[in-house]
Amino acid sequence: MCGPGSNIREPLTHKFTSQQCEMIGTFGETLQHGGDELVLASRGEGKTTYLRASVWKAVAEGSIDFLAFIAATSSDASESMKAIKDMILRSDPFMRLYPEIAAPVRAVGGTSQKASQMLASGW
Repeated sequence: MCGPGSNIREPLTHKFTSQQCEMIGTFGETLQHGGDELVLASRGEGKTTYLRASVWKAVAEGSIDFLAFIAATSSDASESMKAIKDMILRSDPFMRLYPEIAAPVRAVGGTSQKASQMLASGW
């Protein structure tokens, strides 16, 4: 969940600190209801990871239709997009939770151009 190069494919299972719980809750509220939010936390506390995971969940559950990534650099924004795409494409927990999304994505291998020729028959 930390990015394409992390090889982390399972959900996070450690106990969250109160600061991490607050971050995750804030991300969920902002994604659900809109608005903007400033989250301050120590380096390595999980801000980017938890935001990516929150986006992943919100998109899969239909809470949001689209998202614009704004980051310090265009490569940082692109990295977040790649990380979320990688989670959808390769995560076994995501496949178990959202097969209606993950199965077609895996079938086209993440290449969106192939999707135009694909028919969905339900799961």
